Amino acid sequence: MISLKDTTYPDIKKELTNKELFDCFTPTESEIEFCKKETRTNESFLCMVFILKSFQRYGYAVMLADLEKNIINYIFEKFEFNF
Repeated sequence: MISLKDTTYPDIKKELTNKELFDCFTPTESEIEFCKKETRTNESFLCMVFILKSFQRYGYAVMLADLEKNIINYIFEKFEFNF
């Protein structure tokens, strides 16, 4: 069986640097507008941003449960919502 390191897909790192978080998981203004337009609640907006940015980074759909907490915290802190 082929291992993940032998594929073109990047591995989900346990610890990302601040630069990697910024470069890979900061949504652009157009991505934010797209996610706002396509969702109705703050929760679904955040989920869409998580899925969009993780798909862009890894090239496949990543389960939210598989994303590292530092990625989730980084995106969550970008938006100030009153949940």
